[in-house]
Amino acid sequence: MRARSAGPTTISLTPPRAIVAPATVIVSSSIAPASLAPVRPDAARAPSIVTVPAPVKR
Repeated sequence: MRARSAGPTTISLTPPRAIVAPATVIVSSSIAPASLAPVRPDAARAPSIVTVPAPVKR
């Protein structure tokens, strides 16, 4: 019975973690550039968002 419960549990836990991980990285990355370059927040957010997905996909 443990094997059966372990199977579905692992599958159901995988999607949430995959969605939460990138979401947390994007939020933290968007806050960092905002404080580093308050003059141009839009310009700082664009490169930060593009740089984050690249390593995440790999």
